Amino acid sequence: MTRVIIVADSGTALAHLTAAVETVPGAFIVRHGSTNGPLDGLIASLAPDLVIIGDLLAPDRALARLAEVRRAAPEAKVVVVSSTPEADWLADALRHEASAVVPGEVEPHTLGLVLSEVLAPSGPVVHRLPLRTGEVGVPAGAAA
Repeated sequence: MTRVIIVADSGTALAHLTAAVETVPGAFIVRHGSTNGPLDGLIASLAPDLVIIGDLLAPDRALARLAEVRRAAPEAKVVVVSSTPEADWLADALRHEASAVVPGEVEPHTLGLVLSEVLAPSGPVVHRLPLRTGEVGVPAGAAA
């Protein structure tokens, strides 16, 4: 069985993410939560296999919530579902070890397929992005 925690700040998002998890064989939701308070205590006590962070009322807190999950459950897969696909922080979520970042308007069955891939024993092919340092080194003569 795959233990799942869903974190979102609206009932609509919780329902959407719950419907997606229900399509994943062997997955069950151990808790729904919001990002109004700290997540690390909740996450650590429930030891989830998967945490889904979606539709935050304060999207600028998404990376902080991701960091909390990573500290509390380093082995858990973490999927960030964005309500705003244009957000600058989406690539940052991958840099901070989100297992996947998915646009929020994906229908539940398709999101369930993504979750299944993230949970697969071999896991998805993930290319870790380097952390941004403010400077990008481009070799001389490289084509733009």
